[in-house]
Amino acid sequence: MTTNLDRHSLLRTLKDLFTTPIHSYHHWWVIIVVALMFVFTPQLPPPSDWERNTAGLLNGLNIYQNPSAVYPPWALILLWPYYFMTAPGSRFASVLVLGWLAAEQRWTLLRFGAVIVSPFFLWTMVLSNVDVLALLFPVVLWRSSEGKR
Repeated sequence: MTTNLDRHSLLRTLKDLFTTPIHSYHHWWVIIVVALMFVFTPQLPPPSDWERNTAGLLNGLNIYQNPSAVYPPWALILLWPYYFMTAPGSRFASVLVLGWLAAEQRWTLLRFGAVIVSPFFLWTMVLSNVDVLALLFPVVLWRSSEGKR
């Protein structure tokens, strides 16, 4: 009898965790665990986007001598932090920033999970691409600072 009650209580807790808007540290633990899982995401054969985008940063900023470089010079503001956080760190940060957006928008963990498993997001993580991080972080930072000095 107690095992049935315990099972029912566990299912109810999990349902509440995944179907209520992100607001508690329990929700954030799930997001952090998902982010840690992306640290170990297998990468496509080298070079990854992280390697391509940061290869010339330490060599006198010669990335713009490469005709394949797609970022304008002001993009160095984003590429230096991207370089120092490494490829696994950029994937971890991308998931955390997406979690921050999910919390700001009052999404549930189910909606957050739907975005995480979308082909666009998975492809971005497999390449250690900066796009999700570079696009979402300024938006979330701006939104969170609204109404503050």
